Amino acid sequence: MAWLLLSSCSTLRLAPPGGTLLGESFVDSSDQTSRVSIKAYSGTVKAIRFMANGNEIEIEKIILGFDGGEKLAIDEKLLLSVGALSRRIELTGAKPALKSIEFTYRPVGSWMTGRTDILVYGIK
Repeated sequence: MAWLLLSSCSTLRLAPPGGTLLGESFVDSSDQTSRVSIKAYSGTVKAIRFMANGNEIEIEKIILGFDGGEKLAIDEKLLLSVGALSRRIELTGAKPALKSIEFTYRPVGSWMTGRTDILVYGIK
């Protein structure tokens, strides 16, 4: 019984096949934007995926920042269920290394906890 309780409170961090954790952001219901700075990974990725741990959110807009200052805005809505990976967001064409990911979001439903951990994975 204690194992079940502890495992249900832990943050899931398993990367999808071919993926690596790029970074994370803790969000709450009062803010509407967040930013993930990518420091530990310096390679390029073909796609990204998100995961929410804590509460459901809807991501409404994503802005990718690349090495060299290039930015790419993605107007795509993603509903993030707790513990489930989002669909893949493909990065078409040759892109330099990602340096940051900014996103606009809104809370969905009634939040059980005050904040949610958003994980961002890169798919090589």
